[in-house]
Amino acid sequence: MKKLNKSHSAICKALTESPMTKNELTRFTGQSFDGIRGRISEMRKLGFDIQLQTPSEIEKKYYLVSLPVEKKPNKVLEWLTDKKLFGSVIPILKISDSLSMAVEDVELSIVELFKTHRVVQLSQNTIKVLELKK
Repeated sequence: MKKLNKSHSAICKALTESPMTKNELTRFTGQSFDGIRGRISEMRKLGFDIQLQTPSEIEKKYYLVSLPVEKKPNKVLEWLTDKKLFGSVIPILKISDSLSMAVEDVELSIVELFKTHRVVQLSQNTIKVLELKK
């Protein structure tokens, strides 16, 4: 995860303590509201889930719903790379056995590969993964 600057950290600390209105955030952080809006926009791009909600008939508040989650390395991708198996027909059970992973976890890892590679399902139990040129 990208390192947070002082402004991001101050907003994160404030919203971790409790949801806050824009006025409460400006008092807590010492930043202008325009500055806070910009930093919140940057934090959202970094993976922070910050929502602006109206809890009742009072002023809207910013809520820190969740912090960014660091991505774990894709073990299936690492295995394919190490074994030089791009373009080969690969049984999913072979991946499961080789990596000592549950078939369901292998399938979830394969789903992630769709974002960065061309994955072809040849049968219910076999796939072919092609490297995409950068």
